[in-house]
Amino acid sequence: MKTIKLMKQTMIDEFEVDGFWFNPNNPNHKVHGKLSFSPKDTYLNLFGSLTQSADDPLSLRQGIHFDTICGETLSGELVSLFHIIQTSNRTSFSGYPSQTYKFNFMIVGGHFSSADDLLFEKVSFNSTYLESFMNSSPYTYDFEHDENGFMKSTSASFKHPEISKWEIPSIDCIFSTNSNFNFSTSGYKNVSMEFKALLDLVSNSPQNYTWFLDNIYKLLNLFSLFIGKEQFLKDLIFKIKDTPEVQNNKYKVFFTQQDFKEGKDIDSIKCITFLDIKDNLAIYLNTWFLLYNELEPIYNLYLDTKYQGIYEEWKFLNYTRILEGYHRLRFKNSTFCNPSDYDQIKDEIITNLEEIITDDKLQDLKKNIQNSISYAYEYPFKKRLIDVANSIDAPIFNRVFKNKKDMKGFMNKVKETRNKMTHPQTEDSNIFRNYKLYLANIRLSALIHALILIDLGFASDYIENKLFYLYYNLETAKKELN
Repeated sequence: MKTIKLMKQTMIDEFEVDGFWFNPNNPNHKVHGKLSFSPKDTYLNLFGSLTQSADDPLSLRQGIHFDTICGETLSGELVSLFHIIQTSNRTSFSGYPSQTYKFNFMIVGGHFSSADDLLFEKVSFNSTYLESFMNSSPYTYDFEHDENGFMKSTSASFKHPEISKWEIPSIDCIFSTNSNFNFSTSGYKNVSMEFKALLDLVSNSPQNYTWFLDNIYKLLNLFSLFIGKEQFLKDLIFKIKDTPEVQNNKYKVFFTQQDFKEGKDIDSIKCITFLDIKDNLAIYLNTWFLLYNELEPIYNLYLDTKYQGIYEEWKFLNYTRILEGYHRLRFKNSTFCNPSDYDQIKDEIITNLEEIITDDKLQDLKKNIQNSISYAYEYPFKKRLIDVANSIDAPIFNRVFKNKKDMKGFMNKVKETRNKMTHPQTEDSNIFRNYKLYLANIRLSALIHALILIDLGFASDYIENKLFYLYYNLETAKKELN
């Protein structure tokens, strides 16, 4: 069997590796087993039992009192499996036990008793489309031809891209570029060169694994807005400081990504690339993390809807929720009067209702009216949409809408469509359906996308140009709707 080196694998590889496995609380009891990993599934098949004991030889009564399994592969690599679940516990007719465990994630490079022990200072990662997002080739080529035009010689050279660094004060980190290069030959026939772009996140103080992963996903969400494609991790390497006591400070992480996909390289003209933003990246990154604290539900719902949405009705309702929520969070003056001033007005209305509606049969109606006026001082849904649209600069506005009349008519139809979807009993033909609903969603998504880029500090002319490419049917929506 070919020896597998786990440190050379990535999260998009499929592999199996044999080793000996144990419960960290009982390190002397080791069981032979096979670890299997793929982007879709992970499990550990043991040819024995970690829970077997003298008074329970079949492991039928003893529960799982550990959350981590450690092991060592036959090639000598140390592995830790976290958040384990026992999925099978069998005993053969001949009396030999076997068990199967699933796990949430694994770390190669060391043994840890608990996920709480995973403290690191640096993480390096590679994600989908990263090399084309960086938009800079590390290779140069030279071709020499003879006088007849036939190729005489060819040479290729590699140079690591220059490392760039940016401080992110909001999370007390340094963000930087990095790269990895592998070169190999096979006899006289083949030469192979492989470049991998990497991004580093270095904390100024040790942080838990989950802290790093949370901030990596926030970065990937930002990159997905830049390139218009959902992001997934492909390689994830953690490091700690070099000390005389620590022999290996590099740890590779693996976990499944059920929805993983990666298409062709991105088109640098259509997307926002690294070269476009590198000069102002420190501002964009710091602003992004600051805004995430305030707008996390908005961002998460938008990205989930944009990339996971299947049904246009579901996407439409989510986009309207996002715009309404964005207005509530970002537009502070969004009431007809001061809430404290409204309390007196509301009390007077309620007093008048008590005098007007006295019939016992109408008491439920009276309560409903009283409840409905509790927040009457707030802007209604349609006005919030119009406020948001009016807040964007002319270049972006004119890319999304024909004019102010077109925008107001569109927002009115958005309101009517949402009312129809949330109150199906109402009759109204002035709503978006089928293809028009699809176009309406493109318009709403582009508007939300633009708002996020505006908040980050991108210039309006630049946003307008990228919207043209990122939303292919936006111009069609402007022509067809209303």
